[in-house]
Amino acid sequence: RVSPSNSPGGSALLTPNPKIQPSQISGFVCVQFDLDLRAITEGVFPGIIGIGILGEILQIPETKCYGWQLELRLQFSFGFTAMGMNFRITIVVIATLMVTEQPLNVAKDDLLWELPFNYDTATCHTEDPFDLIKDSIRQGWSFLWTHVLTSQYK
Repeated sequence: RVSPSNSPGGSALLTPNPKIQPSQISGFVCVQFDLDLRAITEGVFPGIIGIGILGEILQIPETKCYGWQLELRLQFSFGFTAMGMNFRITIVVIATLMVTEQPLNVAKDDLLWELPFNYDTATCHTEDPFDLIKDSIRQGWSFLWTHVLTSQYK
């Protein structure tokens, strides 16, 4: 929004609108490791193997809900020459795991619960995003263990 300034001459300055709030606050970490197979095999195998991990922790200010995302990237690249031209074939596999909290009022039509008087169901109440990461990994592993890796779930 443009508003007149208090400076002499009354020139217009661009000032921020305090009503505009970010929809998400996040932090990212990225690690990439590439292994040149040509260097290791002394030129016998002209390929590259790559492994990358991208991690994100986020908070949605409106609901105070946390979330996290982990992306694993595996890459295999192979180079060759044909008809005097260089070619490269690359295969990339990307797996993504994303967990985001939801406030209780999102499930108000699906769940029944008793809450303390004036309990805020429009916001999340997790105080530490690392608790969310720890709990979701533990619950995910428990699900995989009982439903996929063993026959404990009947």
